[in-house]
Amino acid sequence: MFAVFLVTLHGQSAAVQADLALRLRTAYEQIPRAASRTQAEQSVNPLRSKLKQAIGIHRVSQVVRATLFSPSPAGHSYPLLLLLVPECTSQAPAYAQRGFLTVCVNQTQEPDLLAGITPQGRIQHDIARVLAMPGFDRNRMAVAGHGTTAVIAAALFPEFTQIAVEAPRIDSELIHGIANFADTLELLAVAAPRPMLVNNASTALTDSLRDRYRFYEAGDKLFLDSSPLQWLAPNVQPGPTLAPENIELPAESTIPDLKSSIQQISGIPLPAARMTMALRVALSQEITFETQPGIHIPATVLRAGPAGGNHSNGTLIAISDQGRTGLIEDEIIKEAHRKNWDVVAVDPRGLGDMKLTDEAASQIASFQLGEYFPSRQATDVARIIDFIARPMVNKRSAIYARGPKSTLIAAFAAATTDAEWILLRDAAISFEIDPPFNPNFDLQTLLHNPKFAGETRFE
Repeated sequence: MFAVFLVTLHGQSAAVQADLALRLRTAYEQIPRAASRTQAEQSVNPLRSKLKQAIGIHRVSQVVRATLFSPSPAGHSYPLLLLLVPECTSQAPAYAQRGFLTVCVNQTQEPDLLAGITPQGRIQHDIARVLAMPGFDRNRMAVAGHGTTAVIAAALFPEFTQIAVEAPRIDSELIHGIANFADTLELLAVAAPRPMLVNNASTALTDSLRDRYRFYEAGDKLFLDSSPLQWLAPNVQPGPTLAPENIELPAESTIPDLKSSIQQISGIPLPAARMTMALRVALSQEITFETQPGIHIPATVLRAGPAGGNHSNGTLIAISDQGRTGLIEDEIIKEAHRKNWDVVAVDPRGLGDMKLTDEAASQIASFQLGEYFPSRQATDVARIIDFIARPMVNKRSAIYARGPKSTLIAAFAAATTDAEWILLRDAAISFEIDPPFNPNFDLQTLLHNPKFAGETRFE
């Protein structure tokens, strides 16, 4: 029986990850597709605005450092090329020899997800600052790059007159809510009808992209699988270049955003399932709560009284970073039982027996859906509390959370649950314990709730 129980729990952990994957895929599949040139043109500015917000480019204030590779002689107004490849400094001289004022920007910048700034927010900010520099031919501005950075640059900056993208994809990038409004195709399609070279892309992507170019009668401006160097400068012989120059642009101030609400960062509500609970007259027993269709949250119930059949004074929902099994000997749990309270120790998705096998991928998927994974864990806790706290069952309920992750879950649950009071132990001191995140407010803002108690209130 115990072995069957463990198999069931392992399946539920996989079910959480499958649910995220399904919702992510469904979100991408439901992204609106333009059916005409008019629709395509009308979608450009809203998409750029959402993309800027999602990566947090408007929040960035930092010194920009880049390396410039210039053709010789100096003083000419050369065409600009942003080269966005990992080996930029080794490849840039070849482009400079063919007449491009070639710039390498830092592409390995750390995010500040607590401030709503993603890695792409920092990179694209630096690209924008470089594009505003004087001294090059603004009628000829090209970008050649690899992966997500090149795709986003092509979408964000209409200044680029030529675009070359290698291996375009955005599906594993930290972009908050991207699955709700754009995928790789939609971002690349923003470039139409500008000349664009796409290398190492799926046929499905390039066929769809070619259809978008046909809206503009510009199918001849989309090129596939060629050398970016030869495509940008097909008939130019190599010439002399100047020594590389390191440039530095001072930081510019930004206007602070209004603080995001909990609802905005939590994403749309998860579908609810009809919950039931059948308890035996027994001191300890195992049950599950279906907090979402197909998601069954395991719980250990300690019923009030020596034999587990007494009428209880209330119900304590307990969660722990170490899982519910480690709570049975906890002194708070023992106090609750002595005071004739029922205890329901649960493992919300991601903790204990519900621990995910690929936690990072699940968090990224949740982030791309415009969610924050601890807020989804809080949904499990809040729905169990709301079910238990129904007037016909028991009006008194409380939450006990032990450990940084669990206290963060409880803090989110506090905003929506009917729990009377909440006690935190070994609490989180910042959101950094569980990235990725995009709150734009601090943990104290979340903890500013009268339900949080300094001690138990079982009397």
